[in-house]
Amino acid sequence: MDKKSELRPGTQRTGGRSARVRAAVLAAALDEVTEYGFSGMSTARIADRAGVHRTTVHRRWPDHAELITEALLESAGAAVPIPDTGEVRGDLHALLHEISALIDTPERRRRIRGLLADASRSPEIGTLVSRVWTTRFELGREVIERGVARGDLRTDVPPGTMLATFVGPLYVRLLITDERIDDEFIEDVIDAGLDGARGPSSR
Repeated sequence: MDKKSELRPGTQRTGGRSARVRAAVLAAALDEVTEYGFSGMSTARIADRAGVHRTTVHRRWPDHAELITEALLESAGAAVPIPDTGEVRGDLHALLHEISALIDTPERRRRIRGLLADASRSPEIGTLVSRVWTTRFELGREVIERGVARGDLRTDVPPGTMLATFVGPLYVRLLITDERIDDEFIEDVIDAGLDGARGPSSR
């Protein structure tokens, strides 16, 4: 067994070692990019945060772009499960609350703003951020497509455009007005969006 890839002494050993190492490194990478930004990330600090040897991080993730992309995608997929309540309002309510919980904390606001600032200066980081947010956005399309299939939503507007009318206002508060995304705001967004997203027969 390669001693360099083991968790350091004193680390709890439950479950598969590879899964524990991966989870620890991904969590450490998110903490690192939040504190230092993408351009300031350090493999040595990530390894220290995760309690693993530096070569473990280098071997599995040769560059920071691969590491932070995997960490962000893993975080998004785990944090925003796709709801299925049986009706479109319930699905949207659950989805927007899940997204709000994912982005509307001081730490995550700082991380998102830092990544966007880095993306404006680096094509590599811009590609990374675009991939992560496109993947995250695509997860929500299922809610809209299910509503269209039920006949709850109109069929003449692309699902991506319709989803953007619901999700976009959350990022306006996050990135532009710097306001909290509270329950009242989410309900207002759903009400206003559904007025335009429902066909005449379903209003």
